[in-house]
Amino acid sequence: MGFNDNEGFPYLCRALRDWAAASPWVSGLLVVGSYGQGHPRDDSDIDIMILSPSPNALLDSHDWLNVFGYPESIKRETWGIVESLRVLYRGDVEVEFTVGAEDWASLPLDRGTLEVLKGGALILYDTRGDVLSKAVEQAMSL
Repeated sequence: MGFNDNEGFPYLCRALRDWAAASPWVSGLLVVGSYGQGHPRDDSDIDIMILSPSPNALLDSHDWLNVFGYPESIKRETWGIVESLRVLYRGDVEVEFTVGAEDWASLPLDRGTLEVLKGGALILYDTRGDVLSKAVEQAMSL
């Protein structure tokens, strides 16, 4: 079963949490954008922000993307200090996995991080206590 089957987005969130808990390369995980805000449109992609002690370990190996479904295409993109893997899964579900270093959410927030978090953020996993919740709180207060 994949996230684009019957259970949809809730399935993806559970699968992401389970994967993050088992991965040595994930220290933080958020859903951002319209899904993170709780108001996706029918044409919205799903934006996932992954914080990692070693971002290239995730960006250079694509095997982990199979955990969430059947990738039909994968495109790597650079966005300043982070990079994304834009994945089109079978069933025309697009997920953008953006991967950054752990300091991406460090206070004070840089302009790019601030804009991403102000657009909506749902924290799924944080091994560093309340680092992500403090970052989201700061973004929402500005």
